[in-house]
Amino acid sequence: MRKNKFASLLMIISMIVMMINLPMNASASSPAWQSKGNMNENRQLLASAPLDDNRIIITGGNDGMNHLASNTIYNLTTNTWSSAANMNTARFSHAAVRLSDGKILVIGGNNFDVGVLNSTETYNPETNTWAQSAALSVHRASHAAVTLPSGKVIVTGGGNDDGDLKSTEIYDPTTNSWTSGPDMGATRKEHSAVLLDDGRVMVIGGMVNRTMSNSTEIYDPTLNSWSKGPSLPTLRYVMAAATAADGRVYVTGGFDPNYIPLISVVVYDSETNSWTRDGSSINNGRLGHTSSAFLNGKAILIAGGAGNSGPMNRTEVLEPSLRTHRPQASILGSEVPKGTKLTLSSKTQGAVIYYTTDGSVPTRSSAVYSEPIQIDQTMTVKAMAIKEGWVDSRVLSESYTVTAPPISIDTQPTDQTVTAWETAMFTVVATGDAPLSYQWKKNGNDLIDSGNISGATTATLTIRNVQAGDAGSYTVVVTNGAVNTTSNIATLTVNPVTHLFGDGNGDGLITPADALIVYRELAGKSQLTPMQQTALDVNLDGIVDDKDAQLIIKKYIGYIVSLPVNQ
Repeated sequence: MRKNKFASLLMIISMIVMMINLPMNASASSPAWQSKGNMNENRQLLASAPLDDNRIIITGGNDGMNHLASNTIYNLTTNTWSSAANMNTARFSHAAVRLSDGKILVIGGNNFDVGVLNSTETYNPETNTWAQSAALSVHRASHAAVTLPSGKVIVTGGGNDDGDLKSTEIYDPTTNSWTSGPDMGATRKEHSAVLLDDGRVMVIGGMVNRTMSNSTEIYDPTLNSWSKGPSLPTLRYVMAAATAADGRVYVTGGFDPNYIPLISVVVYDSETNSWTRDGSSINNGRLGHTSSAFLNGKAILIAGGAGNSGPMNRTEVLEPSLRTHRPQASILGSEVPKGTKLTLSSKTQGAVIYYTTDGSVPTRSSAVYSEPIQIDQTMTVKAMAIKEGWVDSRVLSESYTVTAPPISIDTQPTDQTVTAWETAMFTVVATGDAPLSYQWKKNGNDLIDSGNISGATTATLTIRNVQAGDAGSYTVVVTNGAVNTTSNIATLTVNPVTHLFGDGNGDGLITPADALIVYRELAGKSQLTPMQQTALDVNLDGIVDDKDAQLIIKKYIGYIVSLPVNQ
């Protein structure tokens, strides 16, 4: 049999509570928590879980003298209690959760006869029966448990006769097995744990490293790791916590540092990641009680615990004013490309989002969000979410400045190889916000329309009568005044001309036909090409005229052996 240190500690706590002669009732100005029908038994260190939108099952606990295997079910509609089948093992300081299939899993705890337990069992509400489930790998009491969005269950901390625990275990109902989870940052017992509205788990207060604490830690199932959370406004342990439908977490009661049972309530708001005192109080100061939200989260039940007269059977229900979740923007306010699509959403199912884009506060007369908002200009988007019967959300406000989308060069300029006196052309095809402008560069230097160059500021650069000096690296910068982009480098290679002087028609011969080309040009009936201009200037005076024609005829009839230059 394991030593029962936890049972002894429980009796000491109960005695302390009964000895404190302090008022335990809330003031008349705190009507939010309503006293409900009492349980049939006094219970402390009990555990609860929702069965449906209207019922919560209370499991085990002790009455100050005896551990309990009995269970009772509260009906919110009728404000009545009914009995449920007994557990196989009496237990207190245990945990209870609702599984995805609607069954209830109770985990570990303490037993006056056996000590700290590692056993678990599952309640089937359809058959009103209990069945043994897989045992924990570690005996635990004063721990906490939460059902994850995946359907698995995480158990956190607690303690046993070997000391306090920072370890966690994860239960898989599909395989009825436990595996080790990541350790918390410190040992923690007599704390609370809740599921947050984003699927993470928060453990709250309790005894951390054997010291009363207001700290919290947050478990992220996707990362399988813990991180520090926001601290409670006050130190407290042996309290209870539950999450309402709007994601706010209500922490009730517990001991303060002076071992006074608390009536105060603190609330965690996931939108601000902070705790506040909500101004309400429970009607009976208590510790070691239980708290659960009904399945739809519209009401929260607290039951049992210990007050200034010891274990109690009193229950209270809060029906909080549920606040619609503030809309969330898919992109935080920032500089965004023109045409960016912005989506809005609210965690509150069934909420309608109203929004404006001119910075004004939205109302029910504002535009109803139904499709992504296209950001084509600088704007401030404000949005609020509304659900009938719920408090309107806070207003979302995000400001956006617009940048032009990048310019894309769809067709790059290509390398060119030409012979001197030919024409070279470089072309780009670019897309982007109009108007687009172009600046061609050679070897990094801007070009202008001059001499044999045209189109220096258009999509097509033309170089006529190419000369050796035109060879080099060509790029173009495309801009629309907001953004710009530079093309790939295109290389121009210029090959020298190889020709026969006097051969104007390119047939490889010097004949009167070549002289005729000169006379036609002189008569204005044709125009010489640059290559003809070079080939027919046989006297190298830079001019093609009658003198050149006569030299060509003389070469043909043999009066001249060769013209001045042959290449």
